[in-house]
Amino acid sequence: MHIGVDATCWQNNRGYGRHARALLRSLVSLRTDHSYTFFLDSNALTDTIPEGVEVLMIPVSVPASQAASAQG
Repeated sequence: MHIGVDATCWQNNRGYGRHARALLRSLVSLRTDHSYTFFLDSNALTDTIPEGVEVLMIPVSVPASQAASAQG
């Protein structure tokens, strides 16, 4: 099965971003015959994405993590 994941929170160092990174890394490490595509809106922390995961960048005017912040 090919699994697509909204990983726009990947670069968020706290809360749901940290939780999502831990969860998705564990899921990918199971080494099943599934393949994964992570949809991102920022190049931040892309070097920490598990090997073998396809990354698709979605162009946005403001990253989701910034738009959801108190300063955004």
